[in-house]
Amino acid sequence: MKKLLTLVSILSVTWNVNAITLNAADLAASDTQIVAVEQVVPNYPNAQLLNKRSGKVTLTYDLNKQGEPVNIAVVENSGPKQFVHTSMKALKKSRFQPIELNSQAVAVQGLMLQYDYDFKSDVDTSITDLIALSR
Repeated sequence: MKKLLTLVSILSVTWNVNAITLNAADLAASDTQIVAVEQVVPNYPNAQLLNKRSGKVTLTYDLNKQGEPVNIAVVENSGPKQFVHTSMKALKKSRFQPIELNSQAVAVQGLMLQYDYDFKSDVDTSITDLIALSR
């Protein structure tokens, strides 16, 4: 009986080594961090600055083996559609270190990211300065 259990655990390890995709929960349980190589910050749309609009956009996405975000979709949006457009554009341009499992790059599914667009009216900056900063 002991030999059978050993064989089963070896098969299990072999199966995990050959895994091509991890889900976000497995990644979190492994204490592996997602490291941004190039994290693009979305532009605050000028029209929304002028209208003093705030909001947030939550996106779900996968990382391919090269660390590129793919399959980007909106989970929640509490602002104008322009926030969704600039958020998706920024995430598409962002790049991350490939995630490795046993020295082999793997894809990761089910990640989430939230972008907050927070217009602060108490900031001592002219609207022209804010527009220049958002470019």
